[in-house]
Amino acid sequence: MGKIALGTVQFGLNYGINNSGGQIPEDEVGRILELAAQGGIEVLDTAAAYGNSEDVLGKSLTKLGKSFKIVSKLAPGSKADFVKTSFSNSLQKLNQESLHGFLIHHFQNLKDDPQIWPEMRKLQQSGKVKRVGISLYHPHEAEFLWKQGIDFQIVQVPYSIFDQRFEKVFPEMKKRGVEIHVRSVFLQGLFFKNPAQLPAHFQSVKNKIDRLQHLARSNGFSIADLCLGFALNNSFIDQVVIGVDSLKNLEENLAVNSRLESMKVLEWELKGMSEENEGIILPVNWVLD
Repeated sequence: MGKIALGTVQFGLNYGINNSGGQIPEDEVGRILELAAQGGIEVLDTAAAYGNSEDVLGKSLTKLGKSFKIVSKLAPGSKADFVKTSFSNSLQKLNQESLHGFLIHHFQNLKDDPQIWPEMRKLQQSGKVKRVGISLYHPHEAEFLWKQGIDFQIVQVPYSIFDQRFEKVFPEMKKRGVEIHVRSVFLQGLFFKNPAQLPAHFQSVKNKIDRLQHLARSNGFSIADLCLGFALNNSFIDQVVIGVDSLKNLEENLAVNSRLESMKVLEWELKGMSEENEGIILPVNWVLD
């Protein structure tokens, strides 16, 4: 099973600091999905909050006639009594009879309304979804949920060369049989930007980004190779969710699979680039003025 999962937020929204092309046209979405299937990608990640991504996926998959494991997410702000409806809406838009995974999109949503979790488990018991879980931002959120007796079976967390915070809870997740999906390996394209042209907000990491880019060039890799390979080479991680803004972009990312072994020599140097500043590693905190 391939470890690259295709994130589909760009199918429904204009998304990402490095995205100059805007939302992907539907005809190109079809070609991207076809290449994904050919390239060994088995998992698609979407959400009710990703604009019309679920609708676009549903139409494109029907035309393509290919099957993927699909993971979607509860509509943000949903109360317990809306869980079933949100899930049904996603199934209908995606034109699927069942999903591989269904996640609570925000930790705070569950914290505010703990009755959401029993409703998620009912969905699983109905046989319509294989695994239910949650999307998290902070390791302490996972620890809080376990203390509450909430044994999620699938999780999506941020992870990148800069953001290695979840490393400390990965072993416990695997002990509990949690399927680990990571996102933001490219930090929405931050790693690709020219350090000299970054907004003032990123002043503290300009030198790190410059160093990373030099490391890539001097070892014959692309920035995408290093960012994606760093996550793919982590044995705890089951799926690395990446977004693409074009067919060419996906082709380039799939090519990393042939270079994973040769990148392992750089692992410790990349681990040393870990960044603790949440103003940098969490895009929700970015100030781009």
